[in-house]
Amino acid sequence: MKTSYKNYIQSLRAFSVLIVFFYHLNLDIFSKGYLGVDIFFVISGYVISQRIYKDYLVNNKILIKDFFIRRLKRIFPVLIFVILTTLIIYIIFGPVDFLKKNFDTSFFSILGVSNIYFLLHKKDYFDTVFDDPLGHTWSLGVEEQFYIIYPLLLYLFFTNIKFEKEKKVSFIFLIVIITLIIVTFYFSKINPLLVFYFPIFRFWEFLAGCILFFISVKFNVNRNNLISSFCFIIVLVILFFDLPETYISYVLINLLVVIFSSLFIFFYNENIFNKIAFENKIAIFIGNISYSLYLWHLPVIYFIDLYYGNYIKNLISLPISILLSIFTYHFIEKKFRYYNFKINTKLFYKVTIFLVFSTLFFIFYVVSQKSYNSHTKLLIKNSVEKINYLEQKLNYSERTNFYKIKINDHEIYRFCTQNSKEYKLNRFNLRSECMKNNNQKILFYSEGNSQMAQFVPLLYNSNFIENIYYEHKKEPINKIISFQKINKLLMNFKKIVYVININDIEEFKYLKKNLDKFKDSINILVIGPIPYINKDIDPLKCFIRQVSCTFNTQYDIEIRKLNDFYEEVNKLTAISKKIIFYNPYKVICPEKICYAYNHQKKILIYRDKNHITQEASKLLGNDFNIFLKNNLN
Repeated sequence: MKTSYKNYIQSLRAFSVLIVFFYHLNLDIFSKGYLGVDIFFVISGYVISQRIYKDYLVNNKILIKDFFIRRLKRIFPVLIFVILTTLIIYIIFGPVDFLKKNFDTSFFSILGVSNIYFLLHKKDYFDTVFDDPLGHTWSLGVEEQFYIIYPLLLYLFFTNIKFEKEKKVSFIFLIVIITLIIVTFYFSKINPLLVFYFPIFRFWEFLAGCILFFISVKFNVNRNNLISSFCFIIVLVILFFDLPETYISYVLINLLVVIFSSLFIFFYNENIFNKIAFENKIAIFIGNISYSLYLWHLPVIYFIDLYYGNYIKNLISLPISILLSIFTYHFIEKKFRYYNFKINTKLFYKVTIFLVFSTLFFIFYVVSQKSYNSHTKLLIKNSVEKINYLEQKLNYSERTNFYKIKINDHEIYRFCTQNSKEYKLNRFNLRSECMKNNNQKILFYSEGNSQMAQFVPLLYNSNFIENIYYEHKKEPINKIISFQKINKLLMNFKKIVYVININDIEEFKYLKKNLDKFKDSINILVIGPIPYINKDIDPLKCFIRQVSCTFNTQYDIEIRKLNDFYEEVNKLTAISKKIIFYNPYKVICPEKICYAYNHQKKILIYRDKNHITQEASKLLGNDFNIFLKNNLN
């Protein structure tokens, strides 16, 4: 085939990788840039069919082994290099509390099954990809899985079909494509994540490129610049104009992009305009390095954004990614791709299988161990913390990790959750690890989800509280309150104060309706809501960047109808001495403008958009102690 034919394919690759890149920069105008991956799939199907077919014409058979060797040399050397480099940089500069997740993604990406990993962990790509430097590797998993199946299918068809192989294969693929599209639309209503990640629902995109190649080989088609240009314009319209955003429309948009990008390839013809637009040196060059650029771009965006924010990220991510891509393209991709390895095949396979299985076993053993039981994991964790910039500079984990919340040096998320089995019951039939107990006077008994857990340091460090108990429960308030258990504890303590966090009016109405289920001598301490941060602020990134971040609470108060909530609380507390209400909202944010992170005072108030940190919880201490003194005898 003509060189120009290959050149415009490379330019389409360049277009695809760039729109994906700008999508990951989170630029509004490229909000559908993720569709560049679907164009990649079409190109991949076309190119590998071309490669396999060329070998078939020369050797009169499908060379499966040669295909696999070429794919391994093409994909894995640079993939492993980028992933290991990303993991090393993450160990040094990334948040340690997400290192396990990053390692898992790295491991499954190298195995070529990260799409299945994301699916099983129910990670939505449209959320995950902005928080995971390897969140884009799902597409490589889908691609590698197609590469395993496709040459075997071609071998089967070309071996058993005697005449007009190309036409019949094209017809079979067309039937398969139509079937898979129907199945994809059906399952998109039932399980969108399954449709997004599971390879069978993506194979029709590759097959579109495959059928495109075989049709172009067997049928004489008048290439038409007008049709080709029209199809590319349609692709641009789909990408840059707003369409309905239901998931069904996503699948439909996906289908349209595949159809029109395929038609663009099919009808493309060389003329002066096309040579300038699709065969210029810059586009071809970016197309040549597109695989490396795809691998590098998200880790580069992730780390620049983590430390420097949007402006710097948008300014320097692309040039840095291109420089890294040029390096790996010339010194890894091209070196391995065209190098003819002369090795003892049997020995190579034996050594490889041994290393793979022994490594997998070791990793499985280490990862399956709980950190507090595994000396290996603790050693690794301690070693990482010694070289990690955020740990050494900011004491990051201790200040941000929710799992560091403790009662008597016992982590509540280890001992106090519903699923925890590592605890001992004390003489009160309560978990010893979840209780601070100095006497049998007043017990502050608390239970609830993470919204309540964030106040455990406040209760634990209060000068007025000698006995505290906490049990973590995920269910809504109407399912968590242990009325009988709490009432029974009056046999062991002179007084019980039941502590619960309530954030909306409906939860409060439920409590109000069920107050009579508590014995009269039991008081209820309701801890009210905290301000929720605007969605465009990430407090941990503010902390890492060491810049103050503020937000306005007016919208939060309005959207959560907090004034109505406070009115309902005031009505009840005015007539009932049984219930008292502590409002942390005004202490955390006395004015309309609040800090998520105060760089001047070096105080991290929020861990995420709706949870305060331990240090913020402790900052409520003086006000909370005064409140207790005034409201409890």
